[in-house]
Amino acid sequence: MSTALPARKAWKVRFFQAYLSWYLGRNFNGIRQLGPPPSFDPENESLVLYANHPSWWDPLLFLFLVEHHFPGVPVYGPIDAEALERYGIFQGLGFFGVDQHSPASLRSFLRTGQAILSQPGRLLVLTPEGNFADPRVRPLEFQVGLEQLARRAPEHVRLAPLALELVHWEERLPEACYRIGPAEPPQARCNWKPALTQTLDELQQATQKRDPSLFLTSQEGKSGLGGLYGLWRRLIRGDRDLRHGSVKATQNDRPA
Repeated sequence: MSTALPARKAWKVRFFQAYLSWYLGRNFNGIRQLGPPPSFDPENESLVLYANHPSWWDPLLFLFLVEHHFPGVPVYGPIDAEALERYGIFQGLGFFGVDQHSPASLRSFLRTGQAILSQPGRLLVLTPEGNFADPRVRPLEFQVGLEQLARRAPEHVRLAPLALELVHWEERLPEACYRIGPAEPPQARCNWKPALTQTLDELQQATQKRDPSLFLTSQEGKSGLGGLYGLWRRLIRGDRDLRHGSVKATQNDRPA
């Protein structure tokens, strides 16, 4: 018997994507992309993005990034079963619950992952660390799910590392910075951990320079301190640009 795909309600996905654009813009100074994303042909390929897991924001950022770079491609992802039950808003968006302490849940994850990747034109995002982890910790520690899934993946699947880091630079709100590494066929499964490590290192080298001009901007957020300080600068000093910093990032709506 075939495994059903996780529920994706079209109206809810459209609503949530519109909400995400507003919500992330209110909570981040900018969403910054280092380097181009991997090539992806949804007519003939499915893509797995395996990412580090630094924060609570990760599922929201994953949904935003996938729609930004691969618009219209249905995205799925495992999420902690208890969290999925607690945050009901994630239901109907392609997420499916996983209990990493249950062997039966691992088998269910593999069946669901295989069903998602059985046909081209789908995207799966997962966090092989399984738990929140600081992006600077080395070596990376992976659960078994990614390797097991790669062993079972058909030839049309590609896997690419996604490095994510939240940093504060010169503004009140943080920056969400990310880099997506090259996509590899499933036969290169032994390289998953080194590939994500390298992608994280490249991202961290750039974020440490605290220079938005090194990145492409997927979305510009809310700058300036706001409140009484912002009001004073606008009314008393006549400032129109309320950013604390002076460096502008490069805008790029949908990087090629």
